[in-house]
Amino acid sequence: MVSFQAEHKLARLRPRAARLILPTLILGLTVGALAFFENRKIDSWLTLTLNVTAAVLVFFAWMLPLARHLSRWLEVSTNRLVWRDGFFGQKRREVSWHEVSSVEVSRGRVTVFIHGQEPLVLVGLPKAKQLAREMQNLVRG
Repeated sequence: MVSFQAEHKLARLRPRAARLILPTLILGLTVGALAFFENRKIDSWLTLTLNVTAAVLVFFAWMLPLARHLSRWLEVSTNRLVWRDGFFGQKRREVSWHEVSSVEVSRGRVTVFIHGQEPLVLVGLPKAKQLAREMQNLVRG
């Protein structure tokens, strides 16, 4: 059966930003170390080594976790649920509300059970209980 109802986007949620605390702390310590050695008289090869090490550390310890965080989201609309994860949307799962049998929450994990497929487990989303309650209302009607 084809439905011609307009789809309305209800919410776009990202996981909690608490996972970025450690990378931000590493960024601050790296910048602090660079500022400490800025006006010191040290050899040029040591300055170059310090700057390259700081750049590599900032890239791997702050930029990649930040990009990973920004590339993960859940979109809830009136007709479907879309989970996108990974760089360039490599992991994408789209589920119609008609396919969902139930939604459960336990210890901050929202589990969406789908007819004939493996469940979609959503971890780290804010207000998991309220989200599961609203999703259950969308499943019912």
